[in-house]
Amino acid sequence: MLEFLILGIVPGTSITLTITWVLIIGLIISLGCLGFVERKKLQMLRADKTKQFELLRKIVRQV
Repeated sequence: MLEFLILGIVPGTSITLTITWVLIIGLIISLGCLGFVERKKLQMLRADKTKQFELLRKIVRQV
């Protein structure tokens, strides 16, 4: 474990295999973060449109 922390190499495996796994795990984490951010942006946009619709409805009721 110490060798992995210092050198980034899992003992008993080749450097290519280690780099491949690190890249795959990094890609999975990146896609997960991107999906989370996009979902939050869509929720905020939907809430904003709902708020605008409610304001428009109040204005129409007053007229």
